[in-house]
Amino acid sequence: MVKNSPEDSLRVCFDKKKWDNVKCGWVVVKVYASYSSPTAFFENMGKDSAAIWGYEFITPNRPCSVHFDFDGKGVKDGDHSTLRQRLKELRAFLKSEFGIDRVGICVWCGSRETAKGYKNSYHVVIYTLHAANNEVLKHLINQIWPGEPEGGVDKKIYTRNRPFRMPGCSKLELLKNGEVGEDAPLTLITKDPFDPDDVLSPVALPDTDFKMSERSLITVIDSDSTLLNIKVDKKRKHVEKEQTSSKRATRPKFAQPPPPNSDTAMGKTDEVALMLVCTHPQIGSGHYEWLRTLCVILNEAGCHSEAELLAVEYSRIRERYKGVADVESQFRGLQVRGSGGIKVWMATLAMWANENPALIFNTIENSSGLGHVEGVGVNNVWVNKLDQMLRWVDTEGTSWKWLVQCVSYIEPRAKVQMRFWIKQYYTQVEDAEFETIWCIETRSEYYETALKDYILSKLKGLGWRFKDTNASQGFC
Repeated sequence: MVKNSPEDSLRVCFDKKKWDNVKCGWVVVKVYASYSSPTAFFENMGKDSAAIWGYEFITPNRPCSVHFDFDGKGVKDGDHSTLRQRLKELRAFLKSEFGIDRVGICVWCGSRETAKGYKNSYHVVIYTLHAANNEVLKHLINQIWPGEPEGGVDKKIYTRNRPFRMPGCSKLELLKNGEVGEDAPLTLITKDPFDPDDVLSPVALPDTDFKMSERSLITVIDSDSTLLNIKVDKKRKHVEKEQTSSKRATRPKFAQPPPPNSDTAMGKTDEVALMLVCTHPQIGSGHYEWLRTLCVILNEAGCHSEAELLAVEYSRIRERYKGVADVESQFRGLQVRGSGGIKVWMATLAMWANENPALIFNTIENSSGLGHVEGVGVNNVWVNKLDQMLRWVDTEGTSWKWLVQCVSYIEPRAKVQMRFWIKQYYTQVEDAEFETIWCIETRSEYYETALKDYILSKLKGLGWRFKDTNASQGFC
């Protein structure tokens, strides 16, 4: 593991293609490793295909070469004119503030055509200068470019445990069909690292001996590198901290959120809702897990009535559910992240949902589905989809409470049919429990939208099972 590797080792991570059970599709995740030396990594690049999607893993409190990431979308900058202007400003600042007029700069170009237009992208590494750690570099960049200069200086890369793409490596980008997109590796365009008037090459330059690649690593400090004494604006940092604490301490009044999937949606309410409905009810039944989930809802979705309703609907199908009043009391008593609250993020929900999916399908069809619902036409799309879901659901791996809540949200007129179906496949289901779950008085639009999206994504994976069955069931 990376955390157990020697301090002087080269710590890296790689993009990897992985199937996600929640999204029912391929996603990109990161895996971690360490190498005894930079040479070992670059020699391995030709042997291991994963190495072409490699990132240097910048751990906390480790000296770092001064580095920058420049991004800009729009027209292709073939002669790198915008970047050359930024480099002139950089050299001028180093000379005026530190008295340094000779620095070695390596520039790597990753500019490419994307779905959103052309992206001019550069990684710049000054291998003759370094800082005490990665986080202190954000103060340097704010001193050089206080505002947002043309060319897109990325000021968000100076964080703890930061992955930074390595020379010669690409990002693993997946197409809509799950196939791997075209590689766009970082290529060397610096002709002379010490030439202040270097015009930069319009085409990639060779680095067959990996000499420039090794010099361009962030955590491998060159023997001739000078430590920069970067001024940290503590006053500014203190003011920002006070402002942030003030905002967090004063919780806004509950407001009515906009509709799901709208451009003005509060926080990440729709994403949180999807993670909640995707997770098996056994997760969150314990008090501590339940409180952690409520903290994610508050931290990520925000403080509004719909977020509170999500907390209620999530809790309704968990073992520790004690009623709406209890959930509301607990939710309103939580503190926001950063001011004493439990520090838990969306990634925790995603992990739980991925490892414990709410809906599991079987390879053998059940003897019955939802059937005909009185007052609903035979061609009703959602009734047919729910029918298919119940015909193929794995009743051992899927909670009956989740199924009841799902049907009550999507087709509340199917209560009689659902009660009959549940008692066929699940034993010892009390009517009182069923009534608690089948509650249509409180409804969350976000929760309903998430349920429909989740079911549709799961049913897509069942397409092959309908080749030899009646296609008139409504599946599309």
